[in-house]
Amino acid sequence: MNKHVESRLNAILTQLRAAHEGGTGMSTATMGAEREAFVDLVLRGSVPLPYRFGSGEVTDAAGRISNQIDIVSPLGTVI
Repeated sequence: MNKHVESRLNAILTQLRAAHEGGTGMSTATMGAEREAFVDLVLRGSVPLPYRFGSGEVTDAAGRISNQIDIVSPLGTVI
């Protein structure tokens, strides 16, 4: 493997492991932050356009709301 690519991937892995280990036994908000770290560090940096990433909640007609979710959609698509 290209040594520059390998070095960058190892750095990303180190960051992801630190985020994961720091959240062990923590609240759901903290665990959500770990998922956001994955989206920010890996997906946004490696998946090209036309895809975009985001997070939020989903609600239904009865007013119920989900926990935080992470989504991916083609650019310009409303979810």
